Amino acid sequence: MTILVTGATGLVGRHVVGQLVQAGESVRALTRDQAKARLPEGVEVCQGDLLDPASAVPALEGVRKLFLSRSRKPPPRSSTSRSRRARGASSCCPPLP
Repeated sequence: MTILVTGATGLVGRHVVGQLVQAGESVRALTRDQAKARLPEGVEVCQGDLLDPASAVPALEGVRKLFLSRSRKPPPRSSTSRSRRARGASSCCPPLP
């Protein structure tokens, strides 16, 4: 069983990955930049960004569990998200603080 960790290179995610590896779990990490990941040996690193959902789809293949962690710094607002708000569309998730 593979466990996917998002935010795997962050403060919390890095510790989650390390503990899962120590427990003998099969770990896959989603990161925006594979070259900067520097995760423990045996971790499968996949490049993707949750702000671009299509880029994360390959990382989900075969995953049975998921640990979601986000950065403390919210991403910049895109013109796309502004235009959706202008049309009255709502998000299923609350905005980041």
